[in-house]
Amino acid sequence: MNNQILINLHNKMEELSEIHGNINVETQRNMLKEELQYYVLNFIYHHPVYSNWTMYGGSALRICHNLDRMSVDLDFEVAHPVTEDFLYTLKDELSKHFSTTYYVDTELLTIKKVGLRGLRLNFHLGDELGINHPSKQVHVKIDLNYFMVLKTTTKRIPINRNQLSFVIKVYNMSTLMASKIAAIMLREQHIVGKMKYQEKGRDIYDLLWYMDKRIVPDIDYLKVKKVDVTDMKNLFNTLTIKILNNEKTDANLKQDLTPLFVNHYYIENWLKNWRESYLYLLESYKILKVSSLKVIYVSENFDTENIIFIFQYETEEKESVTISYTISDYWIFDDIPMTIDTNLENIIHINRASINNKQATDDKLKRLSTLFYNKTENYFNKTNRIILGNTITTKLIRKTADNANLKEQIILDKSSLLSCELNDLLK
Repeated sequence: MNNQILINLHNKMEELSEIHGNINVETQRNMLKEELQYYVLNFIYHHPVYSNWTMYGGSALRICHNLDRMSVDLDFEVAHPVTEDFLYTLKDELSKHFSTTYYVDTELLTIKKVGLRGLRLNFHLGDELGINHPSKQVHVKIDLNYFMVLKTTTKRIPINRNQLSFVIKVYNMSTLMASKIAAIMLREQHIVGKMKYQEKGRDIYDLLWYMDKRIVPDIDYLKVKKVDVTDMKNLFNTLTIKILNNEKTDANLKQDLTPLFVNHYYIENWLKNWRESYLYLLESYKILKVSSLKVIYVSENFDTENIIFIFQYETEEKESVTISYTISDYWIFDDIPMTIDTNLENIIHINRASINNKQATDDKLKRLSTLFYNKTENYFNKTNRIILGNTITTKLIRKTADNANLKEQIILDKSSLLSCELNDLLK
């Protein structure tokens, strides 16, 4: 095997040992799985065909969105049937790639077909790394699900790690949450030892993680997955009944989650408190139904010169909600080909005193207001006009890439600004 891979794995084990002391063997193996995942992903996302796969699940959250637990499988949704012949072709390509690129022979790597839609890469590293486990193996599983992905639900995220550089195609956060809800609602019973469980413990952990970030699940995705989303409140009621009132859930969580954390003290405490955490998040995860738009405020931020568009709506619950878009002042120099919605004329309030950019005419600001209004209405139409909480805030919408912080900012050209959806702009 290429020494660079082994050096990287050795360094990771030593780093964890220095920080956390003795680590149980299952956690060690999961940590090594995560490191090896990057080498598999580097192959997939440089492949002319496989680079179109959409990554989802826990590993997508871990790698692309900093989920605080380890993830052991690589899950993808693909736009073609997963046949036996296809899996064997993929197996041969992976074997050739690791052999020619990293000098890995069959003594160190064997690949097997798993079920009807997956492969398992078995890295025989126990002796090389001193892993005290009977199997002497570290597994990386690839699971492929045939599903026609909606183009608007994906984005591409660059990854640079371990001298590997590639770009992952991944669902946006709303769709990732929807896929997790679908997994909880639809997952078939699985067996661990002598116990039978309806969902994986990690599904529940991830659901709370999404809720803590106030992510709104993508309605279109749930509809395609045959999850009833007629009433978002009923959906969360069903989730609550399903996960809170199963006497096996605690044992399921402990068995499934403990090996996925280096810091066992944290997960032990989380396991004691997860029901209270869920109920707290559910209460703060306020579900409101938007009725009418009342006012649009347009102003300039004094410190940054960014332009802010705030849309204030009323709800059926008689509360006020705001949707806020922020764009860099460079956009003011563009002509946005958008017809001003005359229905908005009387409710757009432009704070001229705050706007120093002379190019920011009322006409341009009203065109942008119309553009963002259309995106907001399209978003509410997809969510059955449901909003979780009282605010939605976009990233800073930029035209230039210099010193960009992609967690807080998004870089677009005129065409992508016109075509993107509100979901694409969220933090």
